[in-house]
Amino acid sequence: MIKNKYNYPDLERVDLDRGRHYIDSTGTPVPSVTTILSGTDD
Repeated sequence: MIKNKYNYPDLERVDLDRGRHYIDSTGTPVPSVTTILSGTDD
């Protein structure tokens, strides 16, 4: 059985003009992994 060993914080999801972000505990928008990867060149 897998047990959660880390308490993940609740994050608010927001969609900005520059991609999906999550608001951290300090109110700073942090980009999602998908948003970061979509900004990279192949």
